[in-house]
Amino acid sequence: MSLLTKAFQQYLSCHVRLLLDDVNDHSSRLLADNVRLSSKMIRSLESLNLRYKELEGAITNRVALIHHETEKTQWDHPKMVEIVNNLSEFNEIKFSAYRTAIKLRSLQKNLYLDLIQIDDLIDIFNQNKLQDVTDDQMDVSEMVMTLLPIYELIQRENTNLLRSVPLAIDLCLNWLLNVYDP
Repeated sequence: MSLLTKAFQQYLSCHVRLLLDDVNDHSSRLLADNVRLSSKMIRSLESLNLRYKELEGAITNRVALIHHETEKTQWDHPKMVEIVNNLSEFNEIKFSAYRTAIKLRSLQKNLYLDLIQIDDLIDIFNQNKLQDVTDDQMDVSEMVMTLLPIYELIQRENTNLLRSVPLAIDLCLNWLLNVYDP
C-alpha cells in the first residue's frame, strides 16, 4: 500500500470521525438540556455510529478494489479500467503524435477536464496556494481537496454532463496516482 493511500485513509477516517463527533456532541448537549430526541432521531444517530465503525473497518482492511465479475482484486477503479481499455481503440492511428494526442483528448473528456477553463483552474490553484512550483509532494487528502472545487465548479456549470462529483474525483485521483505514484 502506498504512502498516499495510507494518508488518504487516515484523512478520511479523521475527517468523518470529526463530523460524527460533532453530531454526537450536539445530541449530548440536547439531552443535557432535557431536550428529548425522537426515537427516529436516536435510531439515526445509532445508525451513523454503526456505519462509521463499518467504514473504519473497511478503510483499514481494503487495499484494492474487487472486480465483481471476475472476482479479482485490482488497484484501479472499474470505470478507470474501462477508460484505459477504450484508449486501445486509438492504437490503429499511424502517427504516434496523433495517437498520443487523441488518447490524451479522450482521457481529458472522460475525466471531464475539458469542461473547465484555464482561468478557473488558475483561480482555484491560487485559492489553494498552489501557484508557486515547488518540489513538495501533495498527499492524497491535499489532492482531493484541490480536485473538489474543480469538479464542483464543473458540475455547477455543466449539471447535465457531470452527475457525480465523487466519481469524477475518484477517476482523476486514480489517474494522477497511476501517473505520479511509483
